[in-house]
Amino acid sequence: MTNNTKRQTRKVGKTALVASFILFVSVFWSCTNDNYDSGDGTYSYLRAEFAMTHIANDSTIDYAINDDDRRIDIKKSFKPRWTTTTDSLYRALLYYNDKPEGAEAVKLTQVYILTPVDTSKVEKLVFAPVNFESSWISPNENYLNFSFFVKTGKPDDEDAHHSIGILSDTTDDGTYIFTLYHDQGGVPEYYSTRVYASIPLTDEMRQKKLRLVINTYSGLVIKDYPALTTAH
Repeated sequence: MTNNTKRQTRKVGKTALVASFILFVSVFWSCTNDNYDSGDGTYSYLRAEFAMTHIANDSTIDYAINDDDRRIDIKKSFKPRWTTTTDSLYRALLYYNDKPEGAEAVKLTQVYILTPVDTSKVEKLVFAPVNFESSWISPNENYLNFSFFVKTGKPDDEDAHHSIGILSDTTDDGTYIFTLYHDQGGVPEYYSTRVYASIPLTDEMRQKKLRLVINTYSGLVIKDYPALTTAH
């Protein structure tokens, strides 16, 4: 997040070391359209970007700062259903119509901020499998982003829920290893739901090689990234 962004808001939406979520989350809404036409059609201006999205005092989105550090001012009021704290920034995937007269928010999908926890501080290590989709470093090098699918269904126990988090270790050469913590939590595995997550990167992390490790139904997925160059 840039210094300007920090000055523009007084509070940040709550995050946790390990994020737990109850599994009646919405299935990812696709922005594709089989009947897409070029020109001034319904989907001509639709864009989707990872961003820190500001929720104003009336619970609507008024602006967002995307991962290129570009500010997107929202012209038309849009009230997300899952945000809870006003005058706050939420990490999200923002769908919006980028029209000449101003941006119109269409949908806001939650992105979980997973702050790394030292593996030695976690009493019980759980690596239930998921289905990996993709991972990438944000253009401003503030986050290691990734997406995956968890298997879910309506549990008999209403207290059953998935738990996710990021465990952190370092190798002898200083490489940071981020391993996805995932506890199925008694939730049945009937269908798949996409999850988006972001690991915030410190200055020290940017100067080292990074490795993301995720246990999947097909075995371990390992993604390596070279040391970054941007000083923050």
